[in-house]
Amino acid sequence: MPPPVNVYVGSPEAEDALVQELTTKRRHPRPVAPGCVTLSAQLQTDPVFARHVLADAQRIEGRGRDDLAQALFAQLGEHEDAVLAGATRLAVFSPPAARPPRGQKPRSPLLGSARDLAAVLEQKRAGRARKRATDPAPPDGSRIDVLLVAEGAAYVTAPFTPDPDPMLAWPSAFPGGHAEVADLPAPSSAYRKLVEALRWLGDPLRPGDRAVDLGGAPGGWSYVLLEHGARVVAYDRGDMDPGLLARPGFEHRRKDAFVHADFTDVDVVVCDIIDEPKRIVSLLKKALPAAPRVVVFTIKLKAPLEAAKVRAIKDALAGDHAYQLRVKHLVHNKTEVTVMMRRR
Repeated sequence: MPPPVNVYVGSPEAEDALVQELTTKRRHPRPVAPGCVTLSAQLQTDPVFARHVLADAQRIEGRGRDDLAQALFAQLGEHEDAVLAGATRLAVFSPPAARPPRGQKPRSPLLGSARDLAAVLEQKRAGRARKRATDPAPPDGSRIDVLLVAEGAAYVTAPFTPDPDPMLAWPSAFPGGHAEVADLPAPSSAYRKLVEALRWLGDPLRPGDRAVDLGGAPGGWSYVLLEHGARVVAYDRGDMDPGLLARPGFEHRRKDAFVHADFTDVDVVVCDIIDEPKRIVSLLKKALPAAPRVVVFTIKLKAPLEAAKVRAIKDALAGDHAYQLRVKHLVHNKTEVTVMMRRR
């Protein structure tokens, strides 16, 4: 049996940046599926271009889903009883999907096969549990990740328990690093970026929060804030959605956010402005002295994505110890990364 490896899961579009980020003179990642690379060296903590990692994962192979399921159960060993009882969950997922044409949802080519494998595993789990008269047990928060990388191959972790706080969890609290985002009637699809970031932050918004939305037009991010019960001031010289303008608790200031943004007594600051990274980082640092509880900024980059430039941005923000910081290339990011900060 081959030695275990760490499998880092990112995005197909950012795979080159992930390889750059993990590569050193002694470490050379190996692609195994779109957006997924393996590395046998010491586990790397929280790379920007990886949303998830399967730590010390074992590769299993088979001629079909039944063979893969048999191979997985064969290596469970002492952990099999917890799986059969339902205390340890099996999380099966496929490699991340490439970004689809506008208007279409991303879909991994192996998504259907991963769902079929999950069904076979559950069928076998239930059958073995009945045969052995295993008493069911409530889930204890532990899980085994199964990443299907081809029709006849997968990587499987030993059981682990992710930190219940998504902001701190590594490996990710979300299987495959994919935080689900529901469809909403927001003014623009950009709302998905903020919803995803808020899930990584542990859904920290509270009714009555005072929020500032920088570069808010046409209003996708303001819509999300309002739906959480926040009072929102949006800065943008462009037009906001008429539906938002009619909502109580919303104010549009048709001004340049770089010049006029007021962060006095603010709880939440979000920004999705298209501008140079240095200007965006400067604007973010301008907001931090006001001590907002939650900060979400996107940093726009140029293709091809360069890990070194993103590392420099992360290092520039890491000095403020009043905040927990994560910088990630999330599912709904394009040529950008999302800065997520939560006051300690």
